[in-house]
Amino acid sequence: MSLYTETILPQREAKGLSRWVVALIIVIAIHLAIGAYIIMRRSIGVPAGQPTNAMFIDLAPIETAPPQVSPPAPKPVAAPPKVEPPPPPPEPPMQSVPETPAVMTAPPPVTLPIPKILQTEESPVTLPPPPPPKPMPDKVQEQKQIDLQKRVEQERKRKKQVELRKKRAEEQKELRKERAERARAAAASRASRRAGAPRAGASGQSIAAWQRGVQARVSAAAHSVSSGSGSATLMFTVEANGRIVSPHIVRSSGSAAVDRAVLSIPRRIGRLPPPPNGRVSIRVPVRFSGF
Repeated sequence: MSLYTETILPQREAKGLSRWVVALIIVIAIHLAIGAYIIMRRSIGVPAGQPTNAMFIDLAPIETAPPQVSPPAPKPVAAPPKVEPPPPPPEPPMQSVPETPAVMTAPPPVTLPIPKILQTEESPVTLPPPPPPKPMPDKVQEQKQIDLQKRVEQERKRKKQVELRKKRAEEQKELRKERAERARAAAASRASRRAGAPRAGASGQSIAAWQRGVQARVSAAAHSVSSGSGSATLMFTVEANGRIVSPHIVRSSGSAAVDRAVLSIPRRIGRLPPPPNGRVSIRVPVRFSGF
């Protein structure tokens, strides 16, 4: 629309100007003719009031073109997008003539005023993402060392817990075994007392002699151990063949060293003479006076 307005308005203005120029020339020519006629009459001296062969010219009023008011210039409107004519349909193929592509002739160039080029925003260019930074070798090695230390510490704790559980299980096992031996010794002692009661008068002397012999053997083994001073009561069971089993302390001395020395006495004695009435459990007081 703006191109059409810019092309048509100058043509209309030029046409109106040419009309004004022609009218002005005609008016000037008429005035010149009238002036020339008056001058000629004055020079001839025709008296006034006499008829003369005057020539009358009837002049029609000059039609002057009305002033053309140029319409207000319309606001520039964006030019509509140029619609290209659709391409002509392809010619039907001829049987005798091989098919040739249709040649489109470009229309003659039209000189148009150069429109103002609107500045368009540049489309953003998408760049590929940068590659991820490579990890620092020192940090990787440090993290590996930390992980390794954690695994080693966890394994060490696990092994320690396993060993602790094993140790507790062994202690419980030893405790149960010791309790069972004490129970057996007590039962054997009660059985021996019941079995020896009917014939106590007949074998009292032999039992007393055997007990004195056991006391002497225990005292001799106690003197061979130097473990300070203190006293404790030792209880153990003597089998029918004289073997000592289930030794334990029924009254402690208050000293761990003395108690250990007392428990080592049956091992130092080895075997005792077989008891007169078979298996029997006895209590023996042990005293250490120090050396």
